[in-house]
Amino acid sequence: DDAKHVPYDYKETALDDYIIFQMFNHIGKLPDNLLCMYLINVCCGIRVSEICALKIGCLRKEKDYCMLRYYSIKMRKDCYILIPDSLYEKLKKWEKERLEADPKCIYMFPSIQNPKTIPYQQRQYRKEMQQYIDEWGICEQDGTLYHFRTHAYRHTLAKDLVDADVPIFIISQILV
Repeated sequence: DDAKHVPYDYKETALDDYIIFQMFNHIGKLPDNLLCMYLINVCCGIRVSEICALKIGCLRKEKDYCMLRYYSIKMRKDCYILIPDSLYEKLKKWEKERLEADPKCIYMFPSIQNPKTIPYQQRQYRKEMQQYIDEWGICEQDGTLYHFRTHAYRHTLAKDLVDADVPIFIISQILV
């Protein structure tokens, strides 16, 4: 019963910086779609299903900040998250390329099998990322191959925010 009152320790499931550094040494080799998806995963901590379902028009730029609109599966509503200017520019370029390739495109990351009506599949993203990780030889500190877990990036963002003394209420709003 005491376990119910112990706060969850995101540090246990967050990624080690060792993995992040290795990934960032190689991400420039990713195809643009995977690169954009990975950067959203790292910067925003939104669920992979929410990344895959991002729609064209999800980007917004105001005078002093940039945002990404996504549909939160748990909250069952559209949510906004602040994103770095550099990520906004990368995603805006990707969105423009998508629209030039298919002006009727619905999703930022359309599926391979049916790009007109279905978003990129989560399992396809995980599978392709794992193939690159294996090819690059990304390893844990103990030398074992790194197993790509998208949700670990969400926990890593939570850990980083806690370490930066961001109030837990704000963290809970960011990671809805």
